[in-house]
Amino acid sequence: MNNVTVQIAGRTYPLCSDGNAADVERAAAMVDLRLEAIAKAMPQANLEKVAVLALVHMADELIQTQNKMRQFDTFLDAQTRQIEAVVVE
Repeated sequence: MNNVTVQIAGRTYPLCSDGNAADVERAAAMVDLRLEAIAKAMPQANLEKVAVLALVHMADELIQTQNKMRQFDTFLDAQTRQIEAVVVE
């Protein structure tokens, strides 16, 4: 288990992760950048609202990426079947 300390929105968070410490730091940096961008766009919003918006945006991006991966998997499966059909002939 890796112990990593990260800074998000000016606050320090000690985290534990089974993954790579560099990946955790990169994830925290991505979150921090997203929070900063939303806070600049909505200066009247409190941190809670900014955090919720950031989470929803990031979850939406994840869903879009998962959908693209499923489409690509379907494409690869079809290509594999075509190749196998040619090889079998």
